[in-house]
Amino acid sequence: MPGKASFDAIVVGAGLVGLSLTLALLQQGWQVLLVDKRSAPVKPDSKPVSVSGFQLDSGFSARVSALNSRSLTLLNELGIDATWLEQHSALFQGMHVWDGDGTASIEFDASGRIVENHRLEWALLLQISQLGLTPVWQSELSDIECLADEVRIRLSTGEEFLGNCLMGVDGAYSDTRERVGIRVIEWSYDQTSMTTTVQTALPHTGIARQCFTRDGPLALLPLADPQLCSLVWSGRNTFDRMALSDEMLCQEISRESEFVLGQVTAVDSRFEFPLRQAHAVRYAKNNVVLLGDAAHSIHPLAGQGVNLGFADVHSLVSALAVLKLTPTRSMAKIFEKYQRQQRPRNLLMTATMESIKRLFDTDHSFVRWARNTGMDWLDGQDLIKAQLERVASGL
Repeated sequence: MPGKASFDAIVVGAGLVGLSLTLALLQQGWQVLLVDKRSAPVKPDSKPVSVSGFQLDSGFSARVSALNSRSLTLLNELGIDATWLEQHSALFQGMHVWDGDGTASIEFDASGRIVENHRLEWALLLQISQLGLTPVWQSELSDIECLADEVRIRLSTGEEFLGNCLMGVDGAYSDTRERVGIRVIEWSYDQTSMTTTVQTALPHTGIARQCFTRDGPLALLPLADPQLCSLVWSGRNTFDRMALSDEMLCQEISRESEFVLGQVTAVDSRFEFPLRQAHAVRYAKNNVVLLGDAAHSIHPLAGQGVNLGFADVHSLVSALAVLKLTPTRSMAKIFEKYQRQQRPRNLLMTATMESIKRLFDTDHSFVRWARNTGMDWLDGQDLIKAQLERVASGL
């Protein structure tokens, strides 16, 4: 690819949000350059489940996303149809949340799908390739220069490119955000999240479950196999859990989840990552805009991270569609409109997740009593639960 080629948009980051953004822009007729520092992914394979003692080889990735109805609608508009989702994801039809340090619980309807990130990324890449775009892999930004009406980037390869705008979708530690000088408000949760896949004695019945243990939220998300769940457990003792034998970890998960699915009989390979809260003080600066975790990263306790990112894509692409009607409209002004629309929404979700996290992250006896009483009361309020169902669906 020749140096200093010019594009309508340069997208940095080829994760789920970056790929969906790129595909949406291509479908609107934009010329797009997509850059990512990772190696090009390989086609996902499939293999049968195998168990040896307490060691599980599930064939499922530990990195999954719980997609709500709004995200599924966006994906359908991008060409990821219902047939593909039925074959490559698991439907969940309800949620069960309870306090492991009490007796209160709440159940409500909430539909969505659990999808392995790498499979959905591959499907989006196939759609992008059919439109003639090949991402630039293994390339990092070495410089960004914002000019009057365009942006110039230089890659680690030495290549230079021009774009009418730059879209940073490169994750919570965004290099784009850092290089253009957008500040973030952030703090560590002093927690680490462990992810893996577990086999359970009882079938999950398509219900997404979350227990607030004394050490942090433990989620069991249904997979396509009725006795396999993706586990996400966030807390301060993750290091100790990572060091347990498979048998001991199965026993601990069973106990801390209060045997909601019977015994956990086997566990797959484990992964961990630190948790932090970060929110950019602004999403747009001149002809540069941030989306997804580059703009906001939240605690995974409600699984809303990628859904917020997809909502960013929908909002921005809708705002950009007016360029077809008024081509003289300033890109910077459109980015400001996107920021005014999305930042308050994302801040509200961030504040909500932070409040829930703090409510359950305490040993104070009165707080424990109050939250149990409140959760029991809420479980009997049909109108409020209906609103919860709408929020969970992204409506």
